[in-house]
Amino acid sequence: MLSLAQATAILAFTGAAVASPAPGADGTTFSLSPIPGSGSPKHGLNELIALRRRAGVEVHPKLIEVAESAGRRLHKARSAARSTGRKVTGSSWGWSEDKWDTEYLYPVQIGGKNGKTFRANIGTAAADFWCHSSAQPPEQNIGYTYYEINPAHQKVGSNYSVGYNGAEIADSYGNAYVEDVTIGSITTKQTIGAASGISQTFLSDKNMDCLIGLGNSTYNSIGPEYENNFFDNIKSQLAKPVFAYAEKKGGAVFDFGFFDPNQYTGKIAWTDNSPEEDWPAYAFYGDGFSLFDPQAKVTPRKMYIHLDASTTLSYTDPDIVTAWYKAVPGSKYDDDQQMHSIPCDSKPGGFTVVIAGQKFFTPGSQLVSIPLDNEGKMCLGGLQNIGGGVDFSLFGTTWLKNKYIMHNFANPNAVKIGFAMQPGATH
Repeated sequence: MLSLAQATAILAFTGAAVASPAPGADGTTFSLSPIPGSGSPKHGLNELIALRRRAGVEVHPKLIEVAESAGRRLHKARSAARSTGRKVTGSSWGWSEDKWDTEYLYPVQIGGKNGKTFRANIGTAAADFWCHSSAQPPEQNIGYTYYEINPAHQKVGSNYSVGYNGAEIADSYGNAYVEDVTIGSITTKQTIGAASGISQTFLSDKNMDCLIGLGNSTYNSIGPEYENNFFDNIKSQLAKPVFAYAEKKGGAVFDFGFFDPNQYTGKIAWTDNSPEEDWPAYAFYGDGFSLFDPQAKVTPRKMYIHLDASTTLSYTDPDIVTAWYKAVPGSKYDDDQQMHSIPCDSKPGGFTVVIAGQKFFTPGSQLVSIPLDNEGKMCLGGLQNIGGGVDFSLFGTTWLKNKYIMHNFANPNAVKIGFAMQPGATH
């Protein structure tokens, strides 16, 4: 997710919405897993368009056309699932499972004991907290859980307007309110944005009620003065000022206040958080890369890499992307759309990135994203290039899966990011 102001044991990955404390900790710790079956499949093309616009790269009309077509196809599929009453076992929401792991939605309660539970997309490249609200036109809230405006809780003089697509039109805007927010086992006073309007890009996601960013609070979109993100508001209640997350096929987990030793194996690679000015995303420098075999020779290269737990695809240097697809039979690159596609039944090689001297391997199967056609023959490639000479990488779910990502704020002026492989992951 972009800014302008977007698992333990196997049980942790069952998709259950849980908040379980770590035994023996001094202070609060908890783990948060997604609501079962809540994810709404996303094709990632709007994300690619947004990245290009933000970076000032021209977006070809054909790419916009393909994105709109893919969005209509997914909407049609979701509508069919609704009409037939098809459910995922254990899902209380009645939605088809997002088997491509393009979205994880977490339970968040707003409004105290009598409040509502919302489905929130939690990311690490934004610092915003906003939700659907009763201030929107009623047609924008059909099918959503929305925040009921409470005038007594309004933060007078504060509002927000945030866009993630590089365009002048905001993706969400409205006034600010202060409410009790409960995530996991912690409740805190939180300033939230109550949407008066939401862009069509976000309205196309029929499952997401709220967006919560854990990125640098300095770039929170609420003004005239920025507000703390949720993590900054709860740090003093936690056993340690840390959080971590793990994404995996079929599930995910956020850990707050502790690092779960059951979530990773081997040595942790620690590196400095090196954020970009005017962007709240966590970022770091990689030392090099290799392609295909995990034991392949590494090409040394200083790689500036951003991370986002709520971004679907991963983006890196054009020569890396080109070389990877060149080795995949049947892969295609459309000059107009500037987009790589790949046969859905491909078995491509992997992608290794070196961090703090350690290799982190991503199997090629993770880099095959959602189908682009009704037959399921061609899929969107999970590794893309932003284009236009952009000199940074952004790693989303296709890279993050099978890794445990840790954030340590013991020294708030020198935040550390740690990387480790999950148990059973290919090294």
